[in-house]
Amino acid sequence: MTRALLSGMLISMFVLVGCDQQTKTEFISQSTVIPDTPIPNTPMPTKIEAPKIKEKESQLPKPPQGKSDRIKAAASKYSLVGIIQFELDNPEIVAIEQMDSGSIVGPSVVQLLNGQYRMYLQSRPKGYSRLIDGYEVTHIVSLISDDALTWEIEPGVRIEHGGVDDLDYQAGEPEAFIGKEDKYYMAYTGRYLGVDEENGKDQLMHRILFATSDDGLEWTKTGTHFAGELRNDFASSADVTLIDDEYVIYYSGGRVIASTTSADGLNWEKGSVLFGFGHDSTVVEYEDNYYMFVKIPKEFYYEKNPELEKDILGMVMSEDGINWPKEFYQVVVNDEYGDEIPVFELQDPGSVTLPDGSFRVFLNNNMGKAIYSIKLIGRIPKP
Repeated sequence: MTRALLSGMLISMFVLVGCDQQTKTEFISQSTVIPDTPIPNTPMPTKIEAPKIKEKESQLPKPPQGKSDRIKAAASKYSLVGIIQFELDNPEIVAIEQMDSGSIVGPSVVQLLNGQYRMYLQSRPKGYSRLIDGYEVTHIVSLISDDALTWEIEPGVRIEHGGVDDLDYQAGEPEAFIGKEDKYYMAYTGRYLGVDEENGKDQLMHRILFATSDDGLEWTKTGTHFAGELRNDFASSADVTLIDDEYVIYYSGGRVIASTTSADGLNWEKGSVLFGFGHDSTVVEYEDNYYMFVKIPKEFYYEKNPELEKDILGMVMSEDGINWPKEFYQVVVNDEYGDEIPVFELQDPGSVTLPDGSFRVFLNNNMGKAIYSIKLIGRIPKP
């Protein structure tokens, strides 16, 4: 010990030594030897390696696997950003008892050239025999109004259903609009019995058919139709808006919202999907912007066999009616007592702009027992 103190300099080190899963600090004294006076049999200090730190696994999300994951990933891009408040305008425009009907749905309203308003409805009439077992026929009827608030039933049928082999064995979900040369056009849903391409079972197929009229009362079918782009070429619930001298048709392609365009209102281009969720939309032009009211799931996607009655009434807005954002509002409607109307009673929206610049949205309740209208409370957001 004496020779080490005389021939070297004292250097101290702190070394961490792991023992029994606890860390102890030991003070070790080690001599640095002068080269000219080597010390025999002196062991060299042991080199201590710094512990390796395990790298963290990547925090980036794994790519979606499977169809369901892809759908949910796409839905994550959409959001509900607020609530738009409406109230009842006319709590009961017409009921099934007044029309001797089993159900009335799909209201569509157009302002006529004489200033009046005509509402078209899909009606499931009482007393009609079923041409196909299990599927009742439907046709299109109408009401007339001077102010779009109070209405009178018009007798007769506007569009009669077709036969068993026709595309419109069921004729419904009407959408009337004024075309070129002040002629009335109608895009309506035709349903016929076909075979589901996925499971091979019988199912009602949906196509959009067309008719024309000189007065909006007597209609002639054109014999033409529009088919969608997705499963079973599904296309229904047409809504037509004239934008920059071009007709834009929004429609349900199963449980998605799609659109297409036309130069003449009768011949339509290939469609494309706007939203991968939703059904039964209507678009209204208001204060130089476009507002779509549409039934959508709150999660922005559908599971297999979804409960559509749980869909909310959503609203999305656009500056040009072509490009639509991913931010939606939920439409909440209060009844005459100030209570909120359940979402399952807000079905099949249609709309019309009034001369004072306001607009109305028309709906039927869940079972198609009555038609009513709602109006906006306060201001509406702008794109």
